[in-house]
Amino acid sequence: MRARAGRYGRSRIAHELSARGFSEETVGRALAEAEKQEEAALSAVFRKIRDASSHLPAEKRRRRIWTALTRRGFEPGAISAMMKGCESDDDEIERNP
Repeated sequence: MRARAGRYGRSRIAHELSARGFSEETVGRALAEAEKQEEAALSAVFRKIRDASSHLPAEKRRRRIWTALTRRGFEPGAISAMMKGCESDDDEIERNP
């Protein structure tokens, strides 16, 4: 579970544990532990995807980042906050190629 917490959000972790037959109590404990690490995991995955897609136009890059992070189970609100925090970076990159 700890390895997954570094790459995935709570939603994906909950789904995978439930699909593997873990009890709701066990899933709840795992999610409580993952919650502590979720912001750092989101930040790390966000940077990795952003850097890998830096060659794309801004709109396509934003769409790709959003899709990848939601597939990994991160909360939409947290993704939006992370992306809004980096919008000024995107504008700066586009002005200074």
